[in-house]
Amino acid sequence: STLADGTKYMCEFRDGQPNGTGIIVSPQGRKYVGELADGNANGHGTMTTPDGKKFEGEFKDNKPNGPGVVTAPNGTNQQGEWRDGKEYRVSGVWVGNDGTKEEGTWNTDGTKSGGTITWKDGREYKGEWKLANESSELPDGTGVMKWPDGRQYTGQFADGQMNGTGKMIYPGDKVEDGSWKQGKFVGKAQ
Repeated sequence: STLADGTKYMCEFRDGQPNGTGIIVSPQGRKYVGELADGNANGHGTMTTPDGKKFEGEFKDNKPNGPGVVTAPNGTNQQGEWRDGKEYRVSGVWVGNDGTKEEGTWNTDGTKSGGTITWKDGREYKGEWKLANESSELPDGTGVMKWPDGRQYTGQFADGQMNGTGKMIYPGDKVEDGSWKQGKFVGKAQ
């Protein structure tokens, strides 16, 4: 059956609605295979988007809701719990369109999130991070940042910048140990 908006259903119908197990294909190319109730993805199933991203797990009203796993051709592989189509508490690997790779945990329930972020320019961060929508996370909390030129900072971060107490070791033995504000060294430790 095909609806006026171009959505195709291949499944059982009860009371005029898709119910049971079946397939829904949207005009945009999104495909769902799994349990249906009242015309929607409800229950266990797999949704694949045209770019190859796939979510396998529990659905409610066409959205990931409950335990599941998301994978993508770029190397993203996360598992955990989704609520209303969004990550709630997940762990694994996320790869951004710009090649940034994150490995760790993403918790929107208020518990700490963090892990390792590796950027294409060679920087690497290990520690706590702040969640950012549709981009790489921001170092936030305690962590260690390494640069390809040999610098290493160990200390506190806020919104992606060195902020608070920390120690920067430069190649050639130069050290800045003390207070940092918005990425800049502001004073030696007392």
